[in-house]
Amino acid sequence: MWDIDYLLAAHRDGPAMMDRALIYRYRSGVLRRSMIAALRGVAERHDRELGTRNLPLMPGFAEGGLFGGFVLCDWSRAAIGKLKPAGLETSLSLLAAGEGAPSAHFVHYDSPVTKRPIWGAVERACLVLEEPLVTPHTLLPVLRYLQATTDLARGADFLGQPGFKESFGALVDGRRSVELPALIQAFDERVLLCTDRLTNRFDRALDARAARRRQGRARPLHHLRNLVTHRRVGDLIELVSAFDERRADCGWTASRLVRQFYGITVRLLDTPTGADGPTRSMLVWAALVLAWENHLSRCVREEKQGYRRGPDMLVTVIDGIGRDFLARTADADADDPLSGRWQDIAQTLDRCCRGDSDDPLATVRDALVDGLAAASGLRARQAPWWVRHLHAGALAVIGQVEHCACGPVAQASDAEAANADALPPSTFAALIGRSRAIASLRDFVQRRDHGMDLLLHGPQGAGKRTLARLYAKAVLCDAPAPDGSACDACEACRTFGESFDFFEIDGGSVTIGALTEHLINKLSYRPTSGRRVVVVRRADEYPAEEFDRLLQPMENNPDTGFVLLACDPHRVREAARSRCHDIRVRSLAADEMSALARAICSARRLICDEAVITLLAAAGGGLPGRLHEVCAAVAGSPTPTPQEVRRRLGLDWADELVARWPWIVEGAPAIAVDWMRSSGVGRTEQARRVQALLLHVGVRGIQGVSSPSPLPDQVLQYFSDTATIELAAMLERRAVQRDARTDALWRGLVETWLSDRLTHDWQFRRRPPDDAGTKGD
Repeated sequence: MWDIDYLLAAHRDGPAMMDRALIYRYRSGVLRRSMIAALRGVAERHDRELGTRNLPLMPGFAEGGLFGGFVLCDWSRAAIGKLKPAGLETSLSLLAAGEGAPSAHFVHYDSPVTKRPIWGAVERACLVLEEPLVTPHTLLPVLRYLQATTDLARGADFLGQPGFKESFGALVDGRRSVELPALIQAFDERVLLCTDRLTNRFDRALDARAARRRQGRARPLHHLRNLVTHRRVGDLIELVSAFDERRADCGWTASRLVRQFYGITVRLLDTPTGADGPTRSMLVWAALVLAWENHLSRCVREEKQGYRRGPDMLVTVIDGIGRDFLARTADADADDPLSGRWQDIAQTLDRCCRGDSDDPLATVRDALVDGLAAASGLRARQAPWWVRHLHAGALAVIGQVEHCACGPVAQASDAEAANADALPPSTFAALIGRSRAIASLRDFVQRRDHGMDLLLHGPQGAGKRTLARLYAKAVLCDAPAPDGSACDACEACRTFGESFDFFEIDGGSVTIGALTEHLINKLSYRPTSGRRVVVVRRADEYPAEEFDRLLQPMENNPDTGFVLLACDPHRVREAARSRCHDIRVRSLAADEMSALARAICSARRLICDEAVITLLAAAGGGLPGRLHEVCAAVAGSPTPTPQEVRRRLGLDWADELVARWPWIVEGAPAIAVDWMRSSGVGRTEQARRVQALLLHVGVRGIQGVSSPSPLPDQVLQYFSDTATIELAAMLERRAVQRDARTDALWRGLVETWLSDRLTHDWQFRRRPPDDAGTKGD
C-alpha cells in the first residue's frame, strides 16, 4: 500500500485503529511529518497517546499501560548500528510473530534490516506502507493526494482540467523514477505560476513559457573551468548566475542543485591538464567544496523538512565558496592554501565512513572524494605537503589504503621522506645503540604472543618508529630467528611493506576520525597470516574520544598487537597504557652516534674525516632521526670539510661574534642594540650565543676561571686556540683600561648576559655600578 493512499484516507475519513503493527518504508522522507500527524490523529480518535520507543524492542513493548498508547519507533541507521546482533534479531522476531499492535515503525527503504532473511516474515505479519517512486504508473495517485491536501487552492479540481496532468510528462517520461520532493515542488509551481488565483483555472500558455525557462541555458561547468583557470571575479558571477537561473527560474530543488554542483566539480578534476595532473587551483576548489559541505547540506535539510521552501541561502553559499577560493589562490606561493579549513575537511571525510542512509549527499560526496584521491595522487610524488596530506586523507576514506600509508603526511615529513631510504635497517642486528629496547622487543617476539600491546616512548627522533616496524616485521615473519629477529628471507619479510596485516596510523592527523573508522573496519576481519600488528604514531596526540573507540578492538582481537609511539607517555590514554608493556627508547651515547654517523655517510657515499664525523654526531644530539637530517643537509658535497659542515648546519655564528667582540667587550649598548636588531636572529638565541662565547673564552684563555664540563656549545668545539687567545688578550687590554682585574671584568660581562639584561625591545637594562672588581679592592 502506498503511503499517499493511507494519508489520503486519513485526510478524508480517518482509518480505523490497526490490529497489527505498521511498517512505513520511506525513501526521501518528505511525508514523514504528514505520516506522524496522521498516526497521532488515529491514536487520539481511539483515546490513545502517540509515544516513541527506542530500539531494541522487548516483549510487550506496545502495551500502553494504564491509559493505553500508540508506539512509534524509528529504525534509523544510527539506531540500528548501536544494537547488538541479539537485540536486532529479537526486535525483528517480535514483529514477525505479530506482536506490536498498535505500533508504527519507520524504516528507510534501503535499510540493512530489509536485507535480513527474517524481513519477509516481518512484512507478512505487518501492514506495510511504502513511499512510491514517481513513475508514469504512480503519477496520477500522487497528484490526487497533492490536489486533496494542498492549501494553495483548496477544493480545486486541477486533474479535471485539460493539460494539467500532461504538463508533468516531461518530468516523468524517459526516466525510471523521479524523487517525490521534485514532483511536489513541480506541483506547487504549476499551482502558483500557471493557474488563475480567482478561478483556479490552469493556463497551458503560462505553463509552456515556464517549461522553456525550466530548461536553462547557462553552462556552469564552462564557467567553473574559467574561474579555476583565470581566477576572475567575473567568472564567479557567471557561475553563480547559472545556478541562480536553475534555482529561481527552472525550479530546481536544493538536492538537485547541490548534486550538479558536486558533479561539475568531479568533472573538473577529470579535465586533462597534462603530465603533471590537475592544477593547484583545481585541488583547492575541490577541497573547499568538501570544507563547505555543512552549509550545503543544511540548505538541503531545510528544504526536506517541508515541501514549502523558506529563505533560500543555497546560491549565497555557492558564492561564498567562490570568494573563499579567490582569496586563497591569490597568493600562488602560499605554503598552505587550505589553512583554517582542515578541520572542516576532516569532518566531511568522517561522514564518508558513517554510511548514513539518511545522508542526502552521501553518493555525490563519495564520488568527489574518489575523484580527489585520484587527482591528488597524480601530483603526490613531487607535490607540496598539503597535497600529500589531502591525498592520504582521501585514500583512507575510500578504503584503498591497507597498510603503512594509511596516515596523512604531516607537514614536517619532507625531511623524513628525504632521509627514510638513506640507511634502511632490515633487522634488529642492523641497528646501532638502543640495546635495552631491542632486547625487550626480541623477548616479546620470542614469546609469539601476537596480541601483545606495547608502548614505546622517548624523545622525537630517538628511533621509535624504526623499532616498531622492525618488531612488526619480526612478528609477521614466518620463521623468525631464535634471537627474535626477522629472518629477512621468507615471503612475509620480502613483502613486508605490502602486507595486509600491518597497519600504521598517525594519531595527530587532522583526519583521525576517518582513519580510526577505516582501521576499525579493517580489524573486523581476521588477519590473513593469523597475526597482525598496528602501529600508532603520535599516540600522545590522539584525541581522547577517537582513541576510546580503539579500546574495544585492542581488547577483543587476540591476534592483533598494538604498538603505541609517544614522546610523552603520560599523555597517552590511561586505559590504553594499562594494556601495554612500557619500553623506553633512550638517546644514543656519543660513541654510538659516531658509529651511526659513519654508517649514514657510507650509505650516502660521503667521504668524511673524523673531525666531520664528530661534528655530525654532536649535531645529532643523541637522536638518530636528527642525525639523518643533519647528514642530509651536508649531502650536497661528497667530501665535506668541518668549515663547510658548520656553514651548512648554521653553526658558523661564532665567526660573526668574533668580528663583534670589541663591541661586546666595550659594552657599548647603542652599537650592540643596532647589531642585534640587524642580525635576523631572535633576542634569546643571540644572547645565548654571546654567553657561550664568553664562557669559552673564559675557560680557555683566562687564568683563575674554573673549567665547566661539558663545553658550553658544540659550535665552539672547533674554535681555534689562536682565536681564543686573541679574544682573551682583547679582554685583558680592556681590563687594563678600566683598571680592573681581567677575571672580574669577564665575570661582569658573563653576569650581564647570563642574567639576560636585555628587554624585549633589545635595550640593555640599567644596572648599578659595580666597583667590586677594581684593583683597589
